[in-house]
Parts: sequence; structure tokens; C-alpha cells
Amino acid sequence: MTEQILFSCVGTTDPARGEHDGGLMHIMRHYRPKAVCIFLTPEIAELDQKDRRYEKMLDHMRERWDGYAPDFVRAENQIYDASDLDELSEPLYEAFASFSKQYPDAEILINLSSGTPQMQMILSQFVLDLRYRTRGIQVKNFERKAGTTSRSNDKAYDVELELEFAELNENELEAENRCVEPKLFALHRQAQWAQVEALLRRRDYGAILEMKQCLSEPLMKLVAHLHARNSLNDNEAKKHLRGLELGFAPYPCKPGAGDLSDYRQVSEYFLMMKNFQIAERYTDFVLRLNPFLIRLQEAYLDVLLRKYCGVSMKELLDTDYGKYRKLSAQKLHEKLPQIAQKLDQKLLDRKKPVLKENAPSIFIYNLFLESVIGQIKQPLTEQEQVQIKQLVSLFQTCERLNAQFRNSAAHDLVHLTDEKIEQCIGMNTQSLVREIERALIAVYPQCDPALFHIYEKCNQYISVHH
Repeated sequence: MTEQILFSCVGTTDPARGEHDGGLMHIMRHYRPKAVCIFLTPEIAELDQKDRRYEKMLDHMRERWDGYAPDFVRAENQIYDASDLDELSEPLYEAFASFSKQYPDAEILINLSSGTPQMQMILSQFVLDLRYRTRGIQVKNFERKAGTTSRSNDKAYDVELELEFAELNENELEAENRCVEPKLFALHRQAQWAQVEALLRRRDYGAILEMKQCLSEPLMKLVAHLHARNSLNDNEAKKHLRGLELGFAPYPCKPGAGDLSDYRQVSEYFLMMKNFQIAERYTDFVLRLNPFLIRLQEAYLDVLLRKYCGVSMKELLDTDYGKYRKLSAQKLHEKLPQIAQKLDQKLLDRKKPVLKENAPSIFIYNLFLESVIGQIKQPLTEQEQVQIKQLVSLFQTCERLNAQFRNSAAHDLVHLTDEKIEQCIGMNTQSLVREIERALIAVYPQCDPALFHIYEKCNQYISVHH
């Protein structure tokens, strides 16, 4: 069961009045919160100093309520006009925020019946604030009308006598629980949360950040992490993780994986693509497919070349073109002459010029891959044969998709749909994403499948802790 704490202003109906509980005491009687914070104005603090009413209330509870003894916090403030919203707002919020930070996992009960009407207005805003897990509690007047009994600032007020009679009256067989949780607040919070939840489902973390104070500070930090991460801003994403204790690894990875830099770039780029697919942004998905697949092809070619040819892809790439890499025909002919000849022949068969200094493309890498596989001399296991077949099939499928839609998506006023993509490649984008996930696991030994669901896991964490 979720731990509960209570925040309450106190006024001239507390702790007891007219031989019945005041709002504060009645909520404590029926909810038994672990901790209670009372907000006192100088007027109420002076009354308390004279008769020690809240100390006596706590003593009464320990004696009569089976030893119930909550943590008790007094928030005293120099507010001399408790009907002034501007004067009340900041100190009341500071007291509330400070108390809530002491119990970060607790549900906060808020007494909406004690204190001035202005205090109750501000507390109502706290109930609607999604940064906090709150529940507004209204305590009905036992008289069922405007109160006529003497208040607790009356000179004849006897706190011990009021507590004693309140105990007798509240414990009668016919005595009712006068605590009410107004549905209006619950409905409003549900509507607010439904808006946030819809944005989480669409991976629109930027829109949640623009809503400002719609979630608690730790959850907003997690949203900021997801927004930066989905924008491929790695340093910013990791900065927002500092101080967060999620209970799970935000970057799951298999141990002993070695150099992670290439895998991190490729896998994070894929997660961004997957979020486009989930958000039904299919045009963006196809536009990002080309650079992603080229890097995945390079990684797989590197695996095959190292294992069967004793050469790495890095040895075949020319990086003398600024930030752009090119597949070097000269290096390929020097290190892998037979494969180079096969690749040239495949290009000629398709009426394309032979390899010179070509920027990597899905098309050329697919032909290069076929040439490498054709030169593997040693026997392959059944598992290796199946894996090669699956990866080649995926790369060819993506080549068709890229050839069909990329130029039009980049340069024309087109809108891609899942149906159009399925007509082109024979599978929808969700199935294509699953095939790419299998490819990442095959190509990168450090790939932990848990990474593919990290945004869902973070969304679920936000949902549970909001």
C-alpha cells in the first residue's frame, strides 16, 4: 500500500470544535497518515502557544488511537493577512514542497477544509498539480450547515474538553466518516494525465517539456533525458540522468563487449527511427533508413571480413574527404583483389561504372556483401548460413524501400503511409523494425535486446511514479 502523508492548514475549527473533530483531526482519524505537516499563521501559532492544543491532540491520539504517533511537522510563517492570496502563495508553496521532498514516494493527502478560503483555494491548486501525487480531502461540517458552534479562538475554548467530547461523538455507532474526496479534482487530474500519457505514447517528449510543471522534478529530468536522447544529443541526455535512481539500466549492454562507440551510435539512431515508426512518422522513418543501414552494413561487412578474410572495413575506407568516408577502390584491389574483381563485374552487369572512390551506399554495399560471401571458402554452420541469408534479405528489402521512396520523400511533397511501405516491400514497418532488431543482435555481440524497449520502460516508470 502506498504510504500517505497529510498537509494541512489549520484554523479556528482545529483540532476540535463543537464536540467533534476539526478537519485536520478527522482526516487523521480515518486515514492515519505516516506524517503530518500543519501550516500555522502567527494568530494560530499564538493560540497554540497558550494552550499547547496540537501537542495535546497528539497525546490524545497516542492514548486513544492505539498508540498512533505520526511524524509531526509545524510550518510557522509570518503571515499577518491570511485572506491575502499574494501573501499566502509563496510561503504556503514552500512549506508544501519542503514537506513533500521528505517523503518522495508518498501520496499527499491535502486538507481542503481547514484554514481560510484563500488557503483552501491555493491548496486546491496543489491537488491539481501533476508534479505531486495528491488526493484532496474535504471534511463535511457535522452540522450540515454553516458552523454555529464556538470556534477554537474563543476565550472559553477548552482544548482538552473538546478533544474528549469529540472522541465520544466520533466513536458512536451512528457516527459517520465525513471525509469526501471531490470527484472534480480527480477528473481534472485524469484529464491532465491523459494528455501527458498521449504524448508519451507518441514519444513527443518536447511537448511534455513545454507543459512546464506537469510532472515532478525527477520525472521532468527523465523526460528531458528522453527528449535529448531521441534528438541524438548524447551528452545532454546523459547529463539529465545524473542523480536519477531508476532501478534499471538506461543503456543496457551485454558485459565484456569491448569498444562500444560504433554500437552506441548505430543503436541510438535505430531507437530514434523506431520512435518515428511508433509515432507513425513514416516519411521520417524512411529518410533516416539510408544512413542507418549503411552503418549496419559496414558493421556486418567488418564481421565477415575479419573472420574470413583477415581484413577490417576500416582498412578499406578512405577518410581523406573531411567527415565523409568513401570506399576506396585502390585499397580494395590491394587487399582483396578477387572480391574487388567480383564487385566490379557485378556493377558492370547492372550497367554501372566500376568502383572508383565511391561514397558508401546501400546498393554498393549489398553487391560488396554478395562478393564477400561468394569468396568464403570454409564450410559454414547451418546457423551461420541462416543468419547470412536473413541479413542479406533484410538489406535487399531496405534497398528496395530506399530506392522507391527516399528521393520522393526528401524532395517532393509526399506523405508515406504504412500501407504504401507494405505494398513496396511486403511487410509493414512494425515487422521491418523487428527484423532490424534481429540484425542488430546478430551483428553486435554487445547488443542487449532490453535496449529496444528502453523508451517503453522509461514511459512506464513515469506512469507509475507520476
